Amino acid sequence: LSLPLCFKPNDGLPRLDENNNHTYDITPQQMGEQAAIWIEAGAQIVGGCCGTSPDHLQHIAQTVKNNR
Repeated sequence: LSLPLCFKPNDGLPRLDENNNHTYDITPQQMGEQAAIWIEAGAQIVGGCCGTSPDHLQHIAQTVKNNR
């Protein structure tokens, strides 16, 4: 049985900012750069979970496109 490898990380570890709101520290550019590593490791489905914004997904998508 062969299943696709999916990678859907948080945008880093959550922390509270000065206004007591949850925030994450990984930039969209950093997440896009990391996506290349996930693809190299065999990920066929790449996305994001908590803290991931549309900008993060845009950078991930560009990395996926460049690694086809």
